[in-house]
Amino acid sequence: TFSVGLIQFAHFGTFEMWFTFLGVWLLYFSLDLVKKIKPRTIFIVGIIFGLLMSTKISFFPLIMLPTVSIFMNLYSKKKIYFTILATILKSITILCVSFLVFILTNPYVFLDFSSFASSMKYESSLAIGTLPVFYTGEFFNSIPIVFQFIKIYPFLLNPLLTFLFIPSFVYMLILYFKKGNPFHLLLITCFLLLFIPQAFLFAKWTRYIAPTLPFAYLIIAIAVEKFIKKSALIIIIVISVIFAISYFITAFVRQDSRIEASLWAKENIPTQSIVLSEVYDMGIVPFNQYLSNITLFNFYDLDQAPEIKNAQLNNLLSESEYVILPSQRILKIRLVNTDKFPYGYKFYNELINGRLGYKKIYETPCDIFCKITYLGDPIFSFEQTVNVFDRPTIFIFKKE
Repeated sequence: TFSVGLIQFAHFGTFEMWFTFLGVWLLYFSLDLVKKIKPRTIFIVGIIFGLLMSTKISFFPLIMLPTVSIFMNLYSKKKIYFTILATILKSITILCVSFLVFILTNPYVFLDFSSFASSMKYESSLAIGTLPVFYTGEFFNSIPIVFQFIKIYPFLLNPLLTFLFIPSFVYMLILYFKKGNPFHLLLITCFLLLFIPQAFLFAKWTRYIAPTLPFAYLIIAIAVEKFIKKSALIIIIVISVIFAISYFITAFVRQDSRIEASLWAKENIPTQSIVLSEVYDMGIVPFNQYLSNITLFNFYDLDQAPEIKNAQLNNLLSESEYVILPSQRILKIRLVNTDKFPYGYKFYNELINGRLGYKKIYETPCDIFCKITYLGDPIFSFEQTVNVFDRPTIFIFKKE
């Protein structure tokens, strides 16, 4: 109920919410297969898995979950080669049902397979980092797994639950090896199948980790039930409530930061002023109704053909009276990747420090609820998609 991550993604409505919902059901019915293998359950699992594939085909490895369940059910009852054969046959049945669901929900895959193949090629090259695009710059030099537990989970879960998760996961492993409870194995398997691909791919966006949340909460809950006293549990709940309420106020009760900044500009910047801003960011759209002379420059490409780009930028800066950064999206990546983007770093560093002849006159304010939500820094504390879509920080600079 007080999960910051689930509150945010229920609002966003991205496909990860469907995947989270269906993932929980897959675990539920996989547990049912451990107890008893029924044709009805096999059919239901096939439908659920088909819908999962319809949502995102790259999560195909989740087929291991019902497969492990079937194997665990049969292992104690039959010889190993019969168990393996039966597991394979029942898994094939699940795949056949899933494939039928996939065909019904994704007919375009077969009607226009070349487009589907092209899309898959693009997505795979993006995921392994061979295709550089403007929105993955933050992942350079990031350490898999460590990145998620420093830059993503403290927001999605909150810092206390992130801290508790690590020993809880270790306890879950120990518990399984001691007692052999199939639920513990399936829970661990489900979490890892969802987490590991996202941890190592060059696509570490916060939303890709959201489907792991129900399973992370279950793992924490099992450990808390064993080791945490009621008084300590109250503290955990209170902290979770504080983070959830702080996020809710910051993202939904407070005025949208882009609207807030555009209204400030309406009152403080003359309509005909020459303004320079960034491309690929919808945050500039609210300003269009109040400022009639906005030029968009591709700051993402500042380190590509730098002599030409910097000459163009210098000309624009000589003419522009104001610079509006509609989010921290480019600024953050350039400031934390000095070696990768030397020219981008130089520009943003000098702009902020006043060495380009501009003075910062506006920055989205961050009150106590904002500081709690983003651990004191809405720009650098977390992976940028934590807030770049619902509460970006806007900067406005004026030529002195």
